[in-house]
Amino acid sequence: VEVEFVVQNVVVLVQMVVVLVVQKMVVLVEFVVHERRFTQPKG
Repeated sequence: VEVEFVVQNVVVLVQMVVVLVVQKMVVLVEFVVHERRFTQPKG
């Protein structure tokens, strides 16, 4: 039972870390896209 409890905790922690990393990547991608739009205006 203890092992299963630890495994569940590890899974939850991994999911939290993945979510945080994905959010940071999305923010970075949006920032880069906006920077490119500003530095390379159309027309």
